[in-house]
Amino acid sequence: MIYDFLLDPTHHGFKTWFKNTKKNNRPCINHINMPTRMLLESINSIDHQHPCIKHFEKKPNWPCLTSKDFMPKNPCELSFPLMIGGPCSLESKQQLTQTIHQLYPITKYIRAGIYKPRTNAHQFQGLGPAGVELIHDLKQTHHFQLVSEITCPSQIEGMSKICSIFQVGTRNMSNTALLKALGQTDLPIILKRSLSGTYEEWLQSAEYIIKAGNPQVILCERGIRTFEPATRNTFDINAIPYLKAKTNLPIIADTSHGTGHRHLVAPIALAAITAGADGLLIEAHPTPLTSITDANQALSIEECSALFNQAQALVDFLESNNT
Repeated sequence: MIYDFLLDPTHHGFKTWFKNTKKNNRPCINHINMPTRMLLESINSIDHQHPCIKHFEKKPNWPCLTSKDFMPKNPCELSFPLMIGGPCSLESKQQLTQTIHQLYPITKYIRAGIYKPRTNAHQFQGLGPAGVELIHDLKQTHHFQLVSEITCPSQIEGMSKICSIFQVGTRNMSNTALLKALGQTDLPIILKRSLSGTYEEWLQSAEYIIKAGNPQVILCERGIRTFEPATRNTFDINAIPYLKAKTNLPIIADTSHGTGHRHLVAPIALAAITAGADGLLIEAHPTPLTSITDANQALSIEECSALFNQAQALVDFLESNNT
C-alpha cells in the first residue's frame, strides 16, 4: 500500500530512517508542506522505531507516483529490451507449440490471448478457461513465459498460475476496478494506451496500479485513433521520448495494432526502438493468413524472429554510440 506521512527532519531518528529507506530502495518523495509517500509492505515496525514519522491527512495535490522523483529507477525486474511475440489469440495446442519452438531461441516471452475483448460481439472471444487448461498442460513440457490479457478481476487467480506478465488491453486502460486488483499482484503489468488516451490519462491509469502496491508497470504504445483511415491506428512515436523524459517506467511498442498492416509492422517497430522504446510486442502466427484474429497485421514466425534480431542489433548499435 501507499502511505502518507509528515516527516520531522530535526528528529533524532530521521537520519536512520532515511538511510534505511534508501538502502532498501523504497520509493519516497518529500515536499515542503506536503506528505511524504512510501511504497511499503508494512509501516508498523518503522512507526514504532522512528517516531519522526507521523500520519498525515490526505491532500489533493499528492506527488505523481510515476514521476522520476518518486520512482528513481526502472521498477521492473526484467531484462530489457523486452521482446514479446506470438499469436493474438490462442487457437490450439499445435499453433502455440509451433510458435514456441520457433521463437524461443530469440525470446522466452510468448504472447497468446486467452480472453479476448472484441469490438464485434459475434467475433471469437478467446478459448477462456479451456485455454487456461491448455497452457497449463503445455507448461509441463515447454519452458516459456506467457504474456496474456486480463479483462476482469475474477480471471486473475487462475491466470496468475500460468502467466509471467499480465496485459491490460486498450479497452481497459480506464477500468479502475481491474487496475486496483492488478495492483495487488506481484507480476509485471503491461498497460496499453487507450484509443484516445492522453499521456496524462495513461500515466494516471498506471498510478492506480502503483498506488495499490505494484510498481511493476510497463507502458505500451499501440497507436491512437485519428482521422486517417489508411491504417488501423496512428502509431504515436512522440509518446516514447516524451514519456521517457517524464517517467522511469519502461515503454514498449505494439506496432501490430499501431499500424494494422503486416508490411508496416517492422519499419515502425525499428523506428520505435530508435526513439527509445524498451521493447516490442508483436503479433506472430505460424500461418498468418489463417489467423482467427488480426490476420492482416500478423507476421509469420520467421518474420518476427528476423525483426527481433534486427531490433536487438539496433539496440546494441545505439548503446555503443551513446557511450
